[in-house]
Amino acid sequence: MIGSFSYLFFFLFFTIFWIFLFIRNRETRREMLIIGILAALFTPLFLSLPSGIFSALNERSVTLHIADFLFSFLFAGIAAVLFQSMFGKFYKTPVKKPIKKDAQSWLIALLLFMTAWAWVSVLLSILLDLNSIQAIVVSAILVGMYIIMERHDLLWNAIWSAIFMSILFFIVYQISFFNTGLELSSAWWFNSSFSDRFIASVPVEALLWSASLGFVLGPLYEYVKELRLTGPGGSR
Repeated sequence: MIGSFSYLFFFLFFTIFWIFLFIRNRETRREMLIIGILAALFTPLFLSLPSGIFSALNERSVTLHIADFLFSFLFAGIAAVLFQSMFGKFYKTPVKKPIKKDAQSWLIALLLFMTAWAWVSVLLSILLDLNSIQAIVVSAILVGMYIIMERHDLLWNAIWSAIFMSILFFIVYQISFFNTGLELSSAWWFNSSFSDRFIASVPVEALLWSASLGFVLGPLYEYVKELRLTGPGGSR
């Protein structure tokens, strides 16, 4: 069993970073909470694991832990607002879409959107015989591309969110598990079809997973709420 300290460090880092972003950016707090809560609801799909990332803490465990749901909440909340935080963006309601939706309408739309994403992942896994990680990555790219086709102004939000989340995941993963590459890829993901392709000690599929989630979760809130991001160098 891989040392529990490494898992706890990994988890603690994302917790502290989430708190930092939440305190630093008042304007994006609701986005972090809403996207995080929805991601927690979709944790089995979001992590694409049968036993969760912290099941290595208990070799007999075959179910998701509370920590798995909390990790989904933290990771998704960070992915949703990291682009805004890095580039100093802020929200502005589009002039061309003055119709204001009530909270119930856009929350339902957001839930339906993530449900559709879940079903696309399942269908891709069945129809194309993809493993869970591959299905998540492909479906996230497809959903993200749909968002960008509808809202061209969110292109850089999606791209930079993907880049930032993969870099963040790589750094924290590398520090936490730098000497457990092959062992961790099976103990963490519980995926026998995982390849042995690594960048340092980080599985390539894990980086693609983190990038794809950033790609779709980064612009999702703005897309559903019909908000534009402005700021230094931003579109106006």
